[in-house]
Amino acid sequence: MSARSQLSNKAMSLSVGFGVGGFAPHKAVTAHLLKGPSYKMEATVIYRTQGDRSFQRHYKFPFFGLTYGYNQSGSPILLGDMHSLNIFGALPLYEANYPIRFRAGFGVGYATQKFDKYSNHKNSAIGSNFNANIQLRLEKDISIAKKGLINVGLGLSHFSNASVQKPNLGLNFFHLYLNTGLQLRKYTYPGPDTLAVISILPYSLWETSVTCGAGLRENSTPLGSKFFVGVMTFTQTRRVSEFSSWSLALDNYVNMALYDEYSKWLQMGVSAAYLKHFNKIRVGLALGTYLLNKPAPEAIIYNKVIVEYHFNRFLFAQLLLKSHWAAADFFNLTIGYRIR
Repeated sequence: MSARSQLSNKAMSLSVGFGVGGFAPHKAVTAHLLKGPSYKMEATVIYRTQGDRSFQRHYKFPFFGLTYGYNQSGSPILLGDMHSLNIFGALPLYEANYPIRFRAGFGVGYATQKFDKYSNHKNSAIGSNFNANIQLRLEKDISIAKKGLINVGLGLSHFSNASVQKPNLGLNFFHLYLNTGLQLRKYTYPGPDTLAVISILPYSLWETSVTCGAGLRENSTPLGSKFFVGVMTFTQTRRVSEFSSWSLALDNYVNMALYDEYSKWLQMGVSAAYLKHFNKIRVGLALGTYLLNKPAPEAIIYNKVIVEYHFNRFLFAQLLLKSHWAAADFFNLTIGYRIR
Protein backbone atom coordinates (compact mmCIF):
# COMPACT_ATOMS: atom_id res chain seq x y z
CA MET A 1 0.00 0.00 0.00
CA SER A 2 1.37 3.42 -0.94
CA ALA A 3 2.00 6.15 1.58
CA ARG A 4 -0.75 8.33 0.11
CA SER A 5 -3.36 5.57 0.35
CA GLN A 6 -2.28 4.80 3.92
CA LEU A 7 -2.67 8.41 4.90
CA SER A 8 -6.09 8.67 3.25
CA ASN A 9 -7.61 5.89 5.39
CA LYS A 10 -9.68 7.12 8.32
CA ALA A 11 -8.70 4.84 11.20
CA MET A 12 -11.62 4.72 13.65
CA SER A 13 -12.85 2.43 16.40
CA LEU A 14 -15.81 2.08 18.78
CA SER A 15 -15.51 0.58 22.26
CA VAL A 16 -17.49 -0.06 25.42
CA GLY A 17 -16.21 -1.22 28.77
CA PHE A 18 -15.97 -0.75 32.49
CA GLY A 19 -13.63 0.50 35.18
CA VAL A 20 -13.12 -0.37 38.81
CA GLY A 21 -11.51 1.92 41.37
CA GLY A 22 -12.50 4.41 44.01
CA PHE A 23 -12.88 7.94 45.27
CA ALA A 24 -9.53 9.50 46.23
CA PRO A 25 -9.98 12.30 48.78
CA HIS A 26 -7.28 14.96 48.41
CA LYS A 27 -8.33 16.86 51.52
CA ALA A 28 -9.03 15.54 55.03
CA VAL A 29 -12.46 17.19 55.13
CA THR A 30 -13.64 14.94 52.28
CA ALA A 31 -12.30 11.64 53.69
CA HIS A 32 -15.71 10.74 55.16
CA LEU A 33 -17.14 10.57 51.61
CA LEU A 34 -15.09 7.41 50.92
CA LYS A 35 -17.63 4.61 51.50
CA GLY A 36 -16.80 1.85 49.02
CA PRO A 37 -15.42 0.97 45.59
CA SER A 38 -16.39 2.94 42.50
CA TYR A 39 -17.50 1.30 39.26
CA LYS A 40 -17.64 2.97 35.88
CA MET A 41 -19.12 2.12 32.48
CA GLU A 42 -18.18 4.02 29.33
CA ALA A 43 -18.63 4.16 25.56
CA THR A 44 -16.02 5.72 23.27
CA VAL A 45 -15.54 6.62 19.64
CA ILE A 46 -11.91 7.36 18.70
CA TYR A 47 -10.17 8.34 15.50
CA ARG A 48 -6.45 8.50 14.68
CA THR A 49 -5.00 11.32 12.62
CA GLN A 50 -3.42 10.44 9.32
CA GLY A 51 -0.55 12.88 8.91
CA ASP A 52 -2.16 15.47 6.66
CA ARG A 53 -0.80 18.23 8.92
CA SER A 54 2.76 18.63 10.16
CA PHE A 55 1.84 18.53 13.86
CA GLN A 56 0.28 15.10 13.38
CA ARG A 57 3.58 13.67 12.16
CA HIS A 58 5.47 15.47 14.91
CA TYR A 59 3.26 13.99 17.65
CA LYS A 60 3.35 10.46 16.13
CA PHE A 61 -0.20 10.60 14.75
CA PRO A 62 -2.30 11.53 17.81
CA PHE A 63 -5.80 10.24 18.57
CA PHE A 64 -8.97 12.25 19.12
CA GLY A 65 -12.34 11.10 20.35
CA LEU A 66 -15.52 11.40 22.38
CA THR A 67 -16.46 9.34 25.43
CA TYR A 68 -19.50 9.05 27.70
CA GLY A 69 -19.07 7.68 31.21
CA TYR A 70 -21.42 6.57 33.97
CA ASN A 71 -19.69 6.42 37.34
CA GLN A 72 -21.08 4.86 40.51
CA SER A 73 -19.27 6.86 43.17
CA GLY A 74 -19.31 4.25 45.93
CA SER A 75 -21.21 6.67 48.18
CA PRO A 76 -24.77 6.63 46.80
CA ILE A 77 -26.36 8.73 49.54
CA LEU A 78 -23.78 11.53 49.78
CA LEU A 79 -22.30 11.65 46.26
CA GLY A 80 -24.76 9.69 44.14
CA ASP A 81 -23.69 8.87 40.59
CA MET A 82 -21.62 10.81 38.07
CA HIS A 83 -22.26 11.23 34.36
CA SER A 84 -19.64 12.70 32.03
CA LEU A 85 -19.25 13.58 28.37
CA ASN A 86 -15.69 14.34 27.22
CA ILE A 87 -13.81 15.25 24.10
CA PHE A 88 -10.19 14.13 24.32
CA GLY A 89 -6.84 13.92 22.64
CA ALA A 90 -4.25 11.18 23.14
CA LEU A 91 -0.53 11.38 22.34
CA PRO A 92 1.39 8.18 21.49
CA LEU A 93 4.54 7.69 23.55
CA TYR A 94 6.35 5.96 20.68
CA GLU A 95 5.85 5.06 17.02
CA ALA A 96 3.67 1.97 16.53
CA ASN A 97 0.32 0.76 15.22
CA TYR A 98 -0.96 0.35 18.79
CA PRO A 99 1.27 2.44 21.08
CA ILE A 100 0.88 3.24 24.75
CA ARG A 101 -0.65 6.71 24.76
CA PHE A 102 -1.35 9.53 27.21
CA ARG A 103 -4.90 10.79 27.03
CA ALA A 104 -6.34 14.09 28.30
CA GLY A 105 -9.99 15.04 28.04
CA PHE A 106 -12.26 17.89 29.04
CA GLY A 107 -16.04 18.07 29.17
CA VAL A 108 -19.15 18.35 31.26
CA GLY A 109 -20.07 16.27 34.30
CA TYR A 110 -23.34 15.79 36.17
CA ALA A 111 -23.54 14.73 39.83
CA THR A 112 -26.87 13.33 40.98
CA GLN A 113 -26.18 14.43 44.58
CA LYS A 114 -24.81 17.81 45.64
CA PHE A 115 -24.40 19.74 48.87
CA ASP A 116 -27.64 20.90 50.47
CA LYS A 117 -27.66 22.50 53.90
CA TYR A 118 -30.85 20.64 54.81
CA SER A 119 -30.83 17.28 53.01
CA ASN A 120 -27.14 16.60 52.21
CA HIS A 121 -24.96 18.78 54.43
CA LYS A 122 -22.24 16.11 54.69
CA ASN A 123 -21.36 16.46 51.02
CA SER A 124 -18.49 18.90 51.51
CA ALA A 125 -17.02 18.42 48.03
CA ILE A 126 -19.55 19.46 45.36
CA GLY A 127 -22.05 22.33 45.45
CA SER A 128 -23.64 21.97 42.01
CA ASN A 129 -25.14 19.25 39.83
CA PHE A 130 -23.36 20.41 36.67
CA ASN A 131 -19.57 20.50 36.80
CA ALA A 132 -16.52 20.53 34.60
CA ASN A 133 -14.92 17.12 34.17
CA ILE A 134 -11.22 16.57 33.43
CA GLN A 135 -9.89 13.10 32.62
CA LEU A 136 -6.29 11.90 32.40
CA ARG A 137 -5.39 8.37 31.39
CA LEU A 138 -2.51 6.12 30.36
CA GLU A 139 -3.84 3.45 28.01
CA LYS A 140 -3.06 0.92 25.30
CA ASP A 141 -5.01 -0.82 22.54
CA ILE A 142 -4.46 -4.49 21.74
CA SER A 143 -5.65 -5.75 18.35
CA ILE A 144 -7.42 -9.14 18.37
CA ALA A 145 -8.85 -11.23 15.54
CA LYS A 146 -9.59 -9.35 12.34
CA LYS A 147 -11.20 -6.18 13.65
CA GLY A 148 -11.43 -6.74 17.39
CA LEU A 149 -9.86 -4.47 19.97
CA ILE A 150 -9.11 -4.56 23.69
CA ASN A 151 -8.23 -1.38 25.54
CA VAL A 152 -6.61 -1.32 29.00
CA GLY A 153 -5.75 1.76 31.03
CA LEU A 154 -5.36 3.58 34.32
CA GLY A 155 -7.07 6.93 34.68
CA LEU A 156 -8.04 9.89 36.86
CA SER A 157 -11.39 11.66 36.59
CA HIS A 158 -11.85 15.03 38.32
CA PHE A 159 -15.16 16.86 38.87
CA SER A 160 -15.24 20.56 39.84
CA ASN A 161 -17.30 23.70 39.16
CA ALA A 162 -14.34 26.10 39.51
CA SER A 163 -15.93 27.81 42.55
CA VAL A 164 -19.01 28.95 40.63
CA GLN A 165 -20.98 27.39 43.47
CA LYS A 166 -19.67 26.44 46.92
CA PRO A 167 -18.56 24.06 48.28
CA ASN A 168 -16.08 23.18 45.58
CA LEU A 169 -13.35 20.97 46.98
CA GLY A 170 -13.78 18.70 43.97
CA LEU A 171 -14.00 14.94 43.47
CA ASN A 172 -11.20 12.67 42.21
CA PHE A 173 -11.75 9.09 41.06
CA PHE A 174 -9.09 6.59 39.98
CA HIS A 175 -10.10 3.60 37.83
CA LEU A 176 -8.51 0.63 36.10
CA TYR A 177 -10.20 0.23 32.71
CA LEU A 178 -10.93 -2.71 30.46
CA ASN A 179 -12.76 -1.99 27.21
CA THR A 180 -13.57 -4.08 24.17
CA GLY A 181 -14.23 -2.61 20.78
CA LEU A 182 -14.50 -2.84 17.03
CA GLN A 183 -12.01 -1.34 14.60
CA LEU A 184 -14.12 0.15 11.83
CA ARG A 185 -10.94 0.79 9.89
CA LYS A 186 -7.59 -0.56 11.07
CA TYR A 187 -4.55 1.65 11.11
CA THR A 188 -1.12 0.84 9.71
CA TYR A 189 1.68 3.09 10.86
CA PRO A 190 3.23 4.60 7.71
CA GLY A 191 6.84 4.14 8.81
CA PRO A 192 9.90 6.33 8.27
CA ASP A 193 10.22 5.80 4.50
CA THR A 194 6.77 7.09 3.50
CA LEU A 195 5.56 10.50 2.52
CA ALA A 196 6.20 13.15 5.17
CA VAL A 197 4.16 16.34 5.32
CA ILE A 198 6.37 19.30 6.09
CA SER A 199 4.98 22.67 7.09
CA ILE A 200 6.19 25.58 4.96
CA LEU A 201 4.18 28.23 6.81
CA PRO A 202 6.41 30.77 8.56
CA TYR A 203 5.90 31.64 12.20
CA SER A 204 7.16 34.52 14.31
CA LEU A 205 9.72 33.85 17.00
CA TRP A 206 8.22 36.56 19.23
CA GLU A 207 4.53 37.27 19.82
CA THR A 208 2.95 39.99 21.96
CA SER A 209 -0.71 39.65 22.89
CA VAL A 210 -3.44 40.90 25.24
CA THR A 211 -6.42 38.90 26.52
CA CYS A 212 -9.60 40.02 28.30
CA GLY A 213 -12.24 37.80 29.85
CA ALA A 214 -14.83 37.31 32.56
CA GLY A 215 -16.40 34.68 34.77
CA LEU A 216 -18.41 34.10 37.94
CA ARG A 217 -17.29 32.93 41.35
CA GLU A 218 -19.05 32.23 44.63
CA ASN A 219 -17.45 32.95 47.98
CA SER A 220 -18.19 31.42 51.38
CA THR A 221 -20.78 33.96 52.55
CA PRO A 222 -24.01 32.56 54.02
CA LEU A 223 -26.13 33.82 51.10
CA GLY A 224 -23.89 32.12 48.53
CA SER A 225 -23.90 35.08 46.15
CA LYS A 226 -22.21 35.05 42.73
CA PHE A 227 -19.51 37.61 42.06
CA PHE A 228 -17.88 38.94 38.89
CA VAL A 229 -14.29 37.92 38.13
CA GLY A 230 -12.49 39.66 35.30
CA VAL A 231 -9.02 39.18 33.86
CA MET A 232 -6.71 41.16 31.59
CA THR A 233 -3.36 39.63 30.70
CA PHE A 234 -0.40 40.99 28.76
CA THR A 235 1.73 38.18 27.35
CA GLN A 236 5.10 37.94 25.64
CA THR A 237 5.60 34.61 23.87
CA ARG A 238 8.78 33.06 22.51
CA ARG A 239 8.31 30.28 19.97
CA VAL A 240 10.76 27.45 20.62
CA SER A 241 9.69 25.57 17.51
CA GLU A 242 6.68 25.14 15.27
CA PHE A 243 5.14 22.97 17.98
CA SER A 244 5.95 24.66 21.31
CA SER A 245 6.50 27.99 23.02
CA TRP A 246 7.30 29.66 26.34
CA SER A 247 5.53 32.77 27.57
CA LEU A 248 5.78 35.36 30.35
CA ALA A 249 2.59 37.16 31.39
CA LEU A 250 1.46 40.04 33.59
CA ASP A 251 -1.90 38.92 35.03
CA ASN A 252 -4.45 41.48 36.24
CA TYR A 253 -7.58 40.21 38.02
CA VAL A 254 -10.70 41.94 39.30
CA ASN A 255 -12.03 39.46 41.87
CA MET A 256 -15.12 40.89 43.55
CA ALA A 257 -15.57 37.74 45.64
CA LEU A 258 -12.52 38.42 47.78
CA TYR A 259 -13.29 41.29 50.16
CA ASP A 260 -15.79 44.02 50.93
CA GLU A 261 -13.12 46.64 50.37
CA TYR A 262 -12.91 47.88 46.79
CA SER A 263 -9.15 48.33 47.04
CA LYS A 264 -8.69 44.58 47.56
CA TRP A 265 -10.58 43.54 44.43
CA LEU A 266 -7.61 44.15 42.15
CA GLN A 267 -5.04 41.37 42.08
CA MET A 268 -1.84 41.36 40.09
CA GLY A 269 0.62 38.59 39.39
CA VAL A 270 3.31 37.39 37.03
CA SER A 271 3.31 33.92 35.47
CA ALA A 272 5.35 31.75 33.12
CA ALA A 273 3.78 29.15 30.83
CA TYR A 274 4.80 26.36 28.49
CA LEU A 275 2.45 25.56 25.58
CA LYS A 276 2.27 22.79 23.00
CA HIS A 277 0.90 23.66 19.56
CA PHE A 278 -1.54 21.53 17.57
CA ASN A 279 -2.16 23.57 14.44
CA LYS A 280 -4.75 26.19 15.57
CA ILE A 281 -4.99 24.79 19.12
CA ARG A 282 -2.52 25.49 21.91
CA VAL A 283 -2.57 23.76 25.30
CA GLY A 284 -0.38 24.74 28.22
CA LEU A 285 0.30 25.03 31.94
CA ALA A 286 1.38 28.15 33.81
CA LEU A 287 2.84 28.85 37.23
CA GLY A 288 2.57 32.30 38.79
CA THR A 289 3.01 34.34 41.95
CA TYR A 290 1.12 37.35 43.29
CA LEU A 291 2.53 40.86 43.22
CA LEU A 292 -0.55 42.54 44.72
CA ASN A 293 -3.37 41.37 47.02
CA LYS A 294 -2.92 37.63 47.29
CA PRO A 295 -6.23 36.05 48.44
CA ALA A 296 -4.78 34.39 51.57
CA PRO A 297 -1.42 34.43 53.37
CA GLU A 298 -0.65 30.87 52.27
CA ALA A 299 -1.72 31.47 48.64
CA ILE A 300 1.63 32.56 47.26
CA ILE A 301 1.61 30.43 44.10
CA TYR A 302 -1.19 30.02 41.56
CA ASN A 303 -1.56 27.75 38.54
CA LYS A 304 -3.28 28.14 35.19
CA VAL A 305 -4.51 25.59 32.68
CA ILE A 306 -4.69 27.25 29.27
CA VAL A 307 -6.48 26.10 26.11
CA GLU A 308 -6.41 28.42 23.08
CA TYR A 309 -8.01 28.34 19.65
CA HIS A 310 -6.52 30.71 17.05
CA PHE A 311 -9.03 31.87 14.45
CA ASN A 312 -6.37 33.64 12.42
CA ARG A 313 -2.97 35.25 12.92
CA PHE A 314 -4.32 37.91 15.28
CA LEU A 315 -7.54 36.76 16.99
CA PHE A 316 -7.90 33.84 19.39
CA ALA A 317 -10.19 32.53 22.17
CA GLN A 318 -8.89 31.14 25.44
CA LEU A 319 -10.32 28.89 28.16
CA LEU A 320 -8.53 29.61 31.43
CA LEU A 321 -8.78 27.69 34.70
CA LYS A 322 -6.95 29.35 37.60
CA SER A 323 -6.27 27.37 40.75
CA HIS A 324 -4.13 27.17 43.86
CA TRP A 325 -2.69 23.69 43.40
CA ALA A 326 -5.67 21.29 43.69
CA ALA A 327 -8.20 24.00 44.71
CA ALA A 328 -9.87 25.70 41.74
CA ASP A 329 -10.17 29.48 42.03
CA PHE A 330 -12.24 30.42 38.99
CA PHE A 331 -12.87 29.74 35.32
CA ASN A 332 -12.69 32.39 32.58
CA LEU A 333 -13.55 32.60 28.92
CA THR A 334 -11.29 35.19 27.31
CA ILE A 335 -10.73 36.77 23.91
CA GLY A 336 -7.20 37.53 22.84
CA TYR A 337 -5.58 39.75 20.24
CA ARG A 338 -2.03 39.44 19.02
CA ILE A 339 -0.50 42.91 18.82
CA ARG A 340 2.57 41.79 16.90
